[in-house]
Amino acid sequence: MHPMKFHFLKTNEFLLPQPGTAAALKVDFYKNACPQLHEIVQKVVATEFQLDPTSAGPQLRLFFHDCFVGGCDASVLLNSTDVNQAEKDAAVNFSLGSFFVIDEIKQQLEQECPGVVSCADVLALVAVYSVKQAGGPLYEIDLGRRDGLTSYAASSETFLPAFSLNISGLLEDFHVVGLNLLDLVVLSGAHTIGQAHCNSVVNRLYPQVDPQYPKYYSKQLVANCTDNGYLKLPNFDNNTQFFNDPITPTRFDNQYFKNLEANLGLFTSDESLFNDERTRKLVETYASNQDAFFKQFGISLRRMGKIGVLTGTQGQIRNQCWVRNSHNLKASTRVQGPELRNVDKA
Repeated sequence: MHPMKFHFLKTNEFLLPQPGTAAALKVDFYKNACPQLHEIVQKVVATEFQLDPTSAGPQLRLFFHDCFVGGCDASVLLNSTDVNQAEKDAAVNFSLGSFFVIDEIKQQLEQECPGVVSCADVLALVAVYSVKQAGGPLYEIDLGRRDGLTSYAASSETFLPAFSLNISGLLEDFHVVGLNLLDLVVLSGAHTIGQAHCNSVVNRLYPQVDPQYPKYYSKQLVANCTDNGYLKLPNFDNNTQFFNDPITPTRFDNQYFKNLEANLGLFTSDESLFNDERTRKLVETYASNQDAFFKQFGISLRRMGKIGVLTGTQGQIRNQCWVRNSHNLKASTRVQGPELRNVDKA
């Protein structure tokens, strides 16, 4: 459990914009204002995928890391300043990438329909088109978000679910943002694509190797993450990357859940899904029925995309995703807490 989480929720340390209403979002929000939107996003994402088939994972991850911290407001894209360390520079976000993909899309959008499409909506669309490029369905996603004005590294450290958590700890983090056990299991399926770093599994390799790993798999991890096999923290290689799913690493499918049944869950948060009786049946369902996984993933992704959104006149539409516009800098002084991190229950 995380006693510190509730301490942070009750303090005035983080002052974030007041969320709007998720009901203001709709799939065709930009139908008239920017009809080229989907074509631009699709082309940039497809081009990057052709150059790098591993790109879908980090692009999808950006949307997750944004929504869980202060809501889906593109705060994860803001750069740090001389007086504030932003989310993207938090230790927990050291592995985030693909910011240049967002910047390229935003630059093209500003040429076609300036000042119209938010960076928060670009993140949402990049996520669904990345899933499509990796072989999954093309999901509809609600649009109409506006961009936040604040970004704090400490917020990421507080609210992002850690790889080392068990089901109880994960559920605590998901409940804070209005998501449930079903959302937890199916959204974890995003680990069917993407890569991880050694520091994400250090708790399962040091000071001893977790016996739940198959021997051949743990040997691969140890070989990748250590200096000549010596598992000493000063020699632990935190820069090496390896695939979350060692079987079909660049394809969005249900192999992740099959891996869990074979004890190939990479993180503690992964293997806990199969070992905990509260979630095992869902894992078994998605391992045997890819269509069921695809359908529920789209539903849960849309729910996640409505967490703490800014709408109407709240926030702003950034001209560049990494910096606030020089005007409209006034932020609400509402405190970030569970009551603000709402999600449309419908």
